[in-house]
Amino acid sequence: MFLSSRLLPVLVVLAFSVPAPAGSGNPVADANGPVTLRFAWPGKFEARVQYHRVKQETGKPQAELSLTPRLIVSPEGKGYRVAYRRWMEGRSEDPLIRLSFEILEQITSVIDEHGALVRIEGSERVAEVADKIPGIEKVPPETRRQLATLGPRIAERDQSDLWNSLVGNWSGSELEIGKEKITETSVPIAALGVTIRYHVRQVAVRRLPCPGATSRTCVQLEMNTKPEAADLERFVKDQVAKLGFENANKLLSQLDTTAQVELTTEPETLLPHFLRIKRITGARAGNGTESVRTERVDIQEYSYTFE
Repeated sequence: MFLSSRLLPVLVVLAFSVPAPAGSGNPVADANGPVTLRFAWPGKFEARVQYHRVKQETGKPQAELSLTPRLIVSPEGKGYRVAYRRWMEGRSEDPLIRLSFEILEQITSVIDEHGALVRIEGSERVAEVADKIPGIEKVPPETRRQLATLGPRIAERDQSDLWNSLVGNWSGSELEIGKEKITETSVPIAALGVTIRYHVRQVAVRRLPCPGATSRTCVQLEMNTKPEAADLERFVKDQVAKLGFENANKLLSQLDTTAQVELTTEPETLLPHFLRIKRITGARAGNGTESVRTERVDIQEYSYTFE
């Protein structure tokens, strides 16, 4: 149980969305025809966001959090600056929760005219925020240095994940309604210093009226990503060795991690109306005669209302 709980945070970093191959073409109105997804956001706008997060982990009570940040978009040359702000406005939460969202207040994504992520600004300030964590002064200096290095990388990974789930994975792609598109891609994960092969499944489920804007037509998209089992096993064995455990292959088994994305968006612009990201990570640990499976589920939902 202890070993799997030590590795679950690392597996969470692996469970994320990955860039998909791009296509080209024009949107088609036929309800059962192909859907071409094109990025064409207005130059400047804001949106109200209803954010809801649920965390579930074996042996722990479920945790939920709802917030109402704002999506703020402004021009950057031919592209855009995209930021989520005012996460905690009017809220007085636990100090650790406030610090977590204070990190997001520092970060801005810079996007090109095609919807590709160019860079993420502000992640270097994560270390400054981390220094405010209650009790951080009791953490050994070496551990604090590691946190200072890894924190910005994880923040960048989270923001990259969010943008690619919202736009980057889809821009320029053409999908048939109800027909799965399956690809494999290798992704370098800077936060862990490894490259992992991922199996990616994308599908355009249906056309439907846009939530909250029924005069517009949206498309419901789904994507599932799962790492190659051999790559995951090799990576975990390396991590276990670094933790100093022996006979890791006997202690730890049935490792898995997946990410599921559901997006309701306008195909002609990729203006989103609803996004759901679900990450599932798990492992089974034991001593050969007794084993326990530990699983963590993290669900984040974003509902957008444009002004």
